[in-house]
Amino acid sequence: MIKNIIKKNFSLLIKFQLNSLLSVTLRSFSIFLFTDILNFNYSLIFWISLIVVSINSYHIQKKYVFKYSNKNSLKRYIYLSLLLAIFEYCVSIFLKTFVNYNVFAFLFAGLITFVTRFVINRNFVFVK
Repeated sequence: MIKNIIKKNFSLLIKFQLNSLLSVTLRSFSIFLFTDILNFNYSLIFWISLIVVSINSYHIQKKYVFKYSNKNSLKRYIYLSLLLAIFEYCVSIFLKTFVNYNVFAFLFAGLITFVTRFVINRNFVFVK
């Protein structure tokens, strides 16, 4: 029984990680291109890329990762994403003072919230 629980959660974690890799790649590329190369405002690109990637990520998690949603899933997902995004934004703004590229500050802040995001999505957002 414990072996099945580990196997099921490991599989979910791998799928979640693949989805996260897609999201991080898209956001990192956007942040690097638009802020580090083209000198757009970091805050603007941070939030625009968050909205685009969050919509995509929600649908992938609902259909392929957790394969479940209920009437509260979208509302909970938005709430969670907003709270974690505010945290990531604050951490990345702080870290920007120590690194040469905005994308490095963004990546480190995202790494901090990765496990938290998985646990909350698994146990609160897409719960059966």
